[in-house]
Amino acid sequence: MPLPLDPDCELDPYGPSHPELGTTTRGFDEAVTRAMSWALGRFDGAFDSWTCSSYGAQTCFTPDSYPVVDFLRENVYAIFDSNHGFKMLALGKLAAAEILGRRQSELDAFRLSRFAVGALHPASSSPYPWT
Repeated sequence: MPLPLDPDCELDPYGPSHPELGTTTRGFDEAVTRAMSWALGRFDGAFDSWTCSSYGAQTCFTPDSYPVVDFLRENVYAIFDSNHGFKMLALGKLAAAEILGRRQSELDAFRLSRFAVGALHPASSSPYPWT
């Protein structure tokens, strides 16, 4: 990881709407729910209340594996998550404020310009290969 993709690869549909890869088995749903109940109490005894589905898809990475959140042009604002998914939720309010004209210094580390000046994020010391 990451792997180069064929330019003609199918990007959509993916997730639950994918005709072959979007469904999961009851065994998978139960395994995920049990794992979640181990970590989060609200899942205890709630197997029938939760549904799991497949959300695998091609994703893009930035060179330093951190998001880009910035104006690309005067009227084009972009949020490229670099495969961070749900961890990007906290950026919404900051990005909205910037779009409305209030620069957010908290986003400076995620500007596109960091690549031009070589101010990339340090390599993670996480034990996980995706960070």
